[in-house]
Amino acid sequence: MDPIRSSQAPACFPEGTTSMESSTATSSVTPSSSATTSRTETGSGNQVEEYVCRYPASYAPPPQGAPSGPSYSAATLALMGGVPPTPTPSASFARADGTPFPTSTDGTPMYRQGDAEWGSRLMGAGEGAHTLKERGCAVSSMAMAISKLSGETLTPGALDEHLDTHGGYVGNLLVWGAAGSATEKDFAVSKTTAWSVDTVTKELEAGRPVVLGVDYKPGGSGGTLGTDHWVCLTRKEGNLFFANDPASGNEVRFKVEDGVLKQVPKSTESIQGYKSSGEFTTFQPLGAS
Repeated sequence: MDPIRSSQAPACFPEGTTSMESSTATSSVTPSSSATTSRTETGSGNQVEEYVCRYPASYAPPPQGAPSGPSYSAATLALMGGVPPTPTPSASFARADGTPFPTSTDGTPMYRQGDAEWGSRLMGAGEGAHTLKERGCAVSSMAMAISKLSGETLTPGALDEHLDTHGGYVGNLLVWGAAGSATEKDFAVSKTTAWSVDTVTKELEAGRPVVLGVDYKPGGSGGTLGTDHWVCLTRKEGNLFFANDPASGNEVRFKVEDGVLKQVPKSTESIQGYKSSGEFTTFQPLGAS
């Protein structure tokens, strides 16, 4: 899993492990309409990163009688040789062979960063580059959010391929905004450390996923905020927040306690596991109020 692609300690735990050692660099990026936005390191908190990217129109089922098979992003089609497979009517998000991906209740696909189809892909370039399986949590969470917003199948592998060719990495650091240019319409991506449960709630109620930084292990090396993993928040029901976790490909639940989101297991309301670090990323259509 990949926070904002720090070249320091691991950013999340690979599949099959039970702990995460990581660090997160706080950064600022000058807004740009180009996918090759540069990334500048800054020293400390409450920085907001805004990018002009591609904003996919909100997904809606096709009208009755129209083909209902999966659509594919430009990045995914590039990996498939430019030719989509025969549509599978029952699938909204599917692999190249038509096998559907599981989705959460709201329709967000569940991508696992260690999936054999893309888990071995290296992110970034140069010494210290890691695989999606090792640190692809941010890329995988972004792919889930963009897929939901666009209705297109944009896998972590396809997104990583796109980032490689559209200025998505500066060395081993992720340029978050470059991810949006894999889709068709412009949107702004804002990454902030100005934590607000109200803002997160409003985004989810508007049908827009939120990529949430979480602290998994007290005392870990996740930077000043302790971010050592990223998940994709998909919806809020009652007092519970639901997220797709790229570490497992499953859904996890959170509730607010002491002003932060803390994970609760399905069998009980006791707090355990992840807690929000204070970093999160939102997706806004350009021109939206």
